[in-house]
Parts: sequence; C-alpha cells; structure tokens
Amino acid sequence: MQRLLDEELASCTEAEREAYARVRTPLRHVPFQRGQSVEPVFSIAKHGEDLLVFDDVEQGFEWGRPNLDGVIRSYSCSQSGLQSRLFELLQHERA
Repeated sequence: MQRLLDEELASCTEAEREAYARVRTPLRHVPFQRGQSVEPVFSIAKHGEDLLVFDDVEQGFEWGRPNLDGVIRSYSCSQSGLQSRLFELLQHERA
C-alpha cells in the first residue's frame, strides 16, 4: 500500500501534496461494507469526520464517513486516483 501511495503522490502537485500532509494518518485498516459483507480497506487520511480510503476491489480512493460503530457504509462509488481526491479536498478548503 505504501508503494502505491508513494506512486500516486508523485503525480500530485505541490499544493495537493501539502493538502495530503495536513490530513494524512498512519495507514490502518478500517471496516468497509461492500454488499452484505464488511471487509477491511486502508485508511490514509482524515478530514473532519470523513476518512480517505483505498478500495482494493475498485482500485481507487474514496472519501467515506464511518457510522457510530466505525463501519463505512455510505460512500459514492466513484473511486478514482489520489490526485482527484486531493483536488476535491483543496476545493472544499477554498469554499
């Protein structure tokens, strides 16, 4: 996971890397509901209540908010590269 993260960050702008530095967390598994099952995905950052996770099935990054029990059940199913997610973060910070 760290190698993928490093590769994704290499294609980001300086502003996007700085945004990631502000929200990054240690890599850890978090529970993610996929259909009827709950599976672990990697969490790489936190902004407010939202976690930035890597979905290894869809091969992309997505923001999701854990429920009270810690499971991410609601997400937009629009996984994409890390650069896109960091761009969204910058847009949100500027709003």
